[in-house]
Amino acid sequence: MFTGRTWELFWPWLVAAAVVVAWLRLGSPFPQTPDNLFSSSATVASILASFLGVSKAIILTIKHTPIYKALREYGRERDLFRFLRAGIWTAVAFACLSVLGFFVSAGGDPKVSGVFNAVWIFFGAAAVFCYVRITNIMFKLLDKVN
Repeated sequence: MFTGRTWELFWPWLVAAAVVVAWLRLGSPFPQTPDNLFSSSATVASILASFLGVSKAIILTIKHTPIYKALREYGRERDLFRFLRAGIWTAVAFACLSVLGFFVSAGGDPKVSGVFNAVWIFFGAAAVFCYVRITNIMFKLLDKVN
C-alpha cells in the first residue's frame, strides 16, 4: 500500500486522523472549562516548534559531512527539510488554535465547539507525531555521524 518514503511522508497525518476518530468513538470527551488545557497546549506547541528549529540548526552544522552528502545524493535532503517545515508549522498552527480556543470555548455554539475541538485534537496529535518523525530521523542521522 505505502512505500517506505510515502509512509514517512503521511504517517503523522494518518495517525492524527486516527486519534480524532478514536476520540469521536469515545464520545468526544472535552473539559467543560478547557482554559488551562489551552494554555498548557500553547506552551507545549511553542516548545515543539523551538526544538524543531534547533534540529534544523543541527542539520545545518553537519552540512559538510559525508552523511549529509549521502542525504543529498539519495534525494532525502529535500524530504528532511520538508518534514522540518511541516513540523514547525503544525506546532505553530496548534499554538494558534490553542489561543483561539479561549474564545471558541467561551460559551458559543456547541456544534462550532465540537468541530473546533476535533480540529484542535487533530493538530495537537499531528504536531506531536511530526515532532516524533523528525526526532527519529535526527537520531538516525546523528548515529551515522558518530
